[in-house]
Order: sequence, then structure tokens, then C-alpha cells
Amino acid sequence: MIDLYLLEELVAFARFGTLAATAQHLRVTQPTVTRGMQKIEEELGVKIFDRKPNRITLTETGKLAVQEAQKLIDAQAAFIETIQNFDRHHAVIRIASVAPGPLFLTRKLHQHFQIEQLDRLLTLEHIEHVLTTRQADLVFSHKPLETPEMTSTYIGTEYLSVNVDNMVLPAGQTSLTFQDMNHMSFIVLSDIGVWKEIIHEQIPQATFLYQTGDESFTVILENSNLPYFVTNLSAAANHHQYPDTRRRKLDITDDTAQLDFFVTYRKEDENRLHAIISALQDAWSYDD
Repeated sequence: MIDLYLLEELVAFARFGTLAATAQHLRVTQPTVTRGMQKIEEELGVKIFDRKPNRITLTETGKLAVQEAQKLIDAQAAFIETIQNFDRHHAVIRIASVAPGPLFLTRKLHQHFQIEQLDRLLTLEHIEHVLTTRQADLVFSHKPLETPEMTSTYIGTEYLSVNVDNMVLPAGQTSLTFQDMNHMSFIVLSDIGVWKEIIHEQIPQATFLYQTGDESFTVILENSNLPYFVTNLSAAANHHQYPDTRRRKLDITDDTAQLDFFVTYRKEDENRLHAIISALQDAWSYDD
């Protein structure tokens, strides 16, 4: 069986025309290339070179050998790509987040990737530990992390909005600020991650009625006029699947009502995760 490196040397020789140029391209010594050419000829058992003083050229058989060698090199590259793609699409990718919105986005990718989500939201302080101990492969975060072992890639921006009872809004109003909401009462799901800190900081005199489950949250919404928060990601995912004609969605115009999100991952996994990161960027862009 002929080693692939010999085929690569043969193809390189056909391209560059001389042993010296071939050696330079392959970053090996010229005697190494000479021995390689001799070995491949011995392996084939036919003459593929025409040797003259200070010059070596391919015979017609040698030119055919180059064509077939290129086919084998291409076939091996295709083989590797096929296997890697299969593994990438069938290996489980564990994902965690500091907020629920990005996790809604991953639901769109289950057809193409095997995804598991951590059953809890993280804080910034836990991200590096979770990745180092391989509890997760990707973590959504609103702060990039760069270390010798970790890196981050921007994915998209999440925008916070609020649904408010139509009866208390002037006709035509489409936005408001956190200051406008400072004395209001809200119904809020408990597990909203980093957004909980933001709403408490920005509207400290508001009242937040936290609910631990979707069912109780929905029942209260249907039987009250309390406002509630949504984001572009939760809305796009139809997270609260019920008609709500009594409330109007208003944009919150403060800069603090939007968060840039990144995925942080181990640098050693960058190639393996490239496909899902690209898919997440595409899905997020669509939802924006």
C-alpha cells in the first residue's frame, strides 16, 4: 500500500517540475523527495520517471500516476470531511446560558444537531468552571471570555420589551423607558437569569410577582391586567403560547434593555463547534 505522503510528493513534483522546488514547497530536504520518488516507483513496479543528468521528468505512465494520485488524495479528504460532519451532527453538544432567551433559539437546531441543555442558568462566575470541567461545550453569555484555553464569538443581541394593558396606554404609544415603569407591578417568571438583575437595578421601585412555572404564569396573565416582559427571542419562540389582545408590546428604549450575547467555548473544540455556531448566528439574525 502506497503511503499518502508519497502520493502528495508525486503530485507536488508534477506541479512544480523540479525536485528542488518540490522540496521547498513541502518543506523537506531534496534528498527526502528523491528517496520518495524512488520509493513510489518501486511500489508501483513500473517506470514513471525519465531520468537524465541534472533533470528528471515524468513519463506518460507517470503523468497518469499523477492523475490517479490526485484522485486518491481528494478521496481521502472527502472521506475525512464526511466522517467529521457525521460526528459533528450526531455527537451531543451540551449548551448552557446566563439567560433563557438564547436557549429558546437552540430549539430550531435540534433537527441538525444533537443538543442537551443544562437544567440551570449560570452566572458569569461559573462559566469558566463549567467549560473546564466539560459540563458544557457552549455557554451563552452577555460578556465575552478570553483566556489561553477559552474564547468567545458574538452571536446576536437580545432586546427586552414589555407587554402593557391597552387601557392604561395612550393611543399610538410604541415605546417607554425603565423610568416610566418605576412604580408599576409586573408578573415575572422566576428563572430569567441576568435579566432579573437588570430589571431590579433599572426599576428599583417596581413590584415583581415571580412565578416558578409557565402554567401559573399563564393563568395569572389570563385573569389580570398585569404587564410582563418579553424579548425578541422569547417572542420568536412563541414561549407564551396564548392570545393576548388586551396588552400591547412596547419597546424599552434604554440601552440597558438590550444585551449582546456571545458563545464561549474551549479553543480546542473550535473546529467541532464551527457548524453549530454558524447555525446559531443565522437563526438569531432571522429572529432579529
